[in-house]
Amino acid sequence: MATIRIVPKSDWEVLKRYMESNMILIPETTLEQMPNNEQVKLREMDNEEICYDFAGDADIWMDIAACPNSYCIQKIKESGIYEDNI
Repeated sequence: MATIRIVPKSDWEVLKRYMESNMILIPETTLEQMPNNEQVKLREMDNEEICYDFAGDADIWMDIAACPNSYCIQKIKESGIYEDNI
């Protein structure tokens, strides 16, 4: 299951700065819960590429409809809910 969310243009301008393929996003609120030396090290690593396997399952799954014919748009159109709302 997934929730469809329409992102306003102004919010998208901010979000897309953080959206690339294969990313780890660390909210500052998470960072603030860590020891200071770890916070400093992770801040130094911002934008670094590391070898990471996502441990099989991500904490949060997200797909971005980057174009009108993307896979997720096609799957939404195939869903019964989409048909019910036309």
